[in-house]
Amino acid sequence: MKFIIGDVPDHANPRRIRHAEHFREVKNGDVVDAFDHIIVWDDDCVTADLVQRWRMMDDPLCDKALQTVFQASGSSKTPTVPYMLSFAKCHSIHRRASNSPAVKQISLESFSLTTA
Repeated sequence: MKFIIGDVPDHANPRRIRHAEHFREVKNGDVVDAFDHIIVWDDDCVTADLVQRWRMMDDPLCDKALQTVFQASGSSKTPTVPYMLSFAKCHSIHRRASNSPAVKQISLESFSLTTA
C-alpha cells in the first residue's frame, strides 16, 4: 500500500528511494517514493546530512528504553523480541484507552512483563 502525502501531481512518475544515501540526489520539486510514502520533495524535507547529524545526538529517552530492554533480555525468562512486542502491545492499548490522537509516554519503570 502506498501513502500519498501532500499535493502529488496525478501524472507524476516518482523517483524510487530504497536506501538513505539516495536522498542525497533528490532536489526540490522531485516526486519521491520512499518506503511506500510518495511526496513532493521541498524545503521542509529533512536532508540526509541533517539526519546524519541527528544520529550522532544523544537521546536519553531512547537510551533508557534500550537499557531496560537489554537488561530484561539478560534474563533467561525474558527474551528480547517477546519483551519488545509486549511493550509495543502495552503501548498500543494505552494509546487506545487514552482516546487521544497524541502519542502518550509510558514510564519504562512501571512497565513489567509476565512470561509464561
